[in-house]
Amino acid sequence: MTSAIAAFVAEVRGDPALAAHAAAVGALFEQLDLEGDGSPDAVMCFEAVLWIVGQRVSVDERVKALHRLFSLPRGPTKVNLRRDGERIQVNKL
Repeated sequence: MTSAIAAFVAEVRGDPALAAHAAAVGALFEQLDLEGDGSPDAVMCFEAVLWIVGQRVSVDERVKALHRLFSLPRGPTKVNLRRDGERIQVNKL
């Protein structure tokens, strides 16, 4: 697990509303990282996750952005990630 992912999981664990989900979040990221060993699409998805969790916005905003990312259609999808003030924009191209 990268330091950015570990730091994000620690933030989730420290948030009373999200703490119960910290182990599942960590396991999800570990599985995505492992899947990247055989899938270029999974590598790109993991890179998007790293970008999102590394942003200096609230943990709630990063969780929402991750939700938007993982809610996109399955399979290869081009995505534009950008900051808009304190919000993270996740747009399918």
